[in-house]
Amino acid sequence: MSLLRTIRAAVHGEQRAQSATPSYSLDAFTETSVSNRRVAGYPSVSQALQMIAGDCAKLPAMVYELDGENRARVPDHPALNLVGLWGIPNETDTTFDILFDWFFHCLLWGRSAIWIDRVGPDAVELVPLLPDRTEPKYFGGRRWFATEIRDENGRPRIEYLPNDDVLYLEYLNLDGLSPEHPVRLYRETFKQAINAQDFTSKYFEEGTQQGGILMAPPMAGKQAIENVQRQVEERPRQGKWFKTLVLKDGFRWQSTTSSLRDATAVELDENTARQVARVYNLPPSKLGLKDSSSYNSLDQDNRQYVDSCLSSWLIQARSQFHRKLLLPSEQGRLIVDYEIDSLQWADPDTKAKIAMMGCQWGFLDLNTARRMFNEPPLTEEQIAAFKNKAPNDDS
Repeated sequence: MSLLRTIRAAVHGEQRAQSATPSYSLDAFTETSVSNRRVAGYPSVSQALQMIAGDCAKLPAMVYELDGENRARVPDHPALNLVGLWGIPNETDTTFDILFDWFFHCLLWGRSAIWIDRVGPDAVELVPLLPDRTEPKYFGGRRWFATEIRDENGRPRIEYLPNDDVLYLEYLNLDGLSPEHPVRLYRETFKQAINAQDFTSKYFEEGTQQGGILMAPPMAGKQAIENVQRQVEERPRQGKWFKTLVLKDGFRWQSTTSSLRDATAVELDENTARQVARVYNLPPSKLGLKDSSSYNSLDQDNRQYVDSCLSSWLIQARSQFHRKLLLPSEQGRLIVDYEIDSLQWADPDTKAKIAMMGCQWGFLDLNTARRMFNEPPLTEEQIAAFKNKAPNDDS
């Protein structure tokens, strides 16, 4: 259990993100202008990452037992203690916490890993690994995960974890070995957006005072030039925002800074949101771009969001759960799957229609429909009485 303690110390301790020591042999990414933190802090990127990670993390995973073409729930399977809706993956995190970070880190860093602590073959605890200090390595045709941990004295060392003990997500993998880093892959797109954000921030920080060239007349004295220059330089100060500066005696001012309108900052912000939607396969309407959808197409956008965006991440996740949380002897008869319908049935109107149609057409019974609304089950006598009161379709 020493590895568990050291990993937990690295994840939850003070040295987690404060260490300035670069990761040796690991691919740590740092940029001064376009960093992970700055990209994650851009509004449309933050909205996209939180939306995808949150929707994936909140979906309930379930273990099913196969019986021909049918399947039945196995609600008491030990794997659900780790990744189920009410699971306890470790002594610190909730299931939502650990899975949200798992998806979020992959969307931002391009890879994300969770270590499976086992007692014998049984998975008993999940420990998140640092995304910037963990990467896949290949030895002898097998995949391992190299992760940097620190001992009690703060000295770093590399620990190699077997593939079967790591739940792993990855972004686009162009060479089949290491996944691409989204911030690197779309660096120019993100850089353009961040530069525009910096320009807008500086523009209002300076009281919308534009930069330019102060042109002095040929006969102006040094003291006169310095006085006018000082007054021009004081204009961006907050106390001078609404003051008027009058240039006399031949002094002229030539602006060299574009206004926000001329710089098309608003259009650039919307264009960046569209680019972010393309990067993560989101319908633009999910990022608040109203002109990209109509009232009638919002429902279609929600279905597209599930099919084009969420489904690929959920398939990755359930494949990892199936392979690494089920015992080899179980994998032929048990599967792990997401109850994806719970996301599409979020609004009461849709749930009510589905429950009513299901009871009428016979693919739902009354108690199953009542569970959809967190209502207690009916007894057989109550069900019989309810059916007797139901209107007759033949009348």
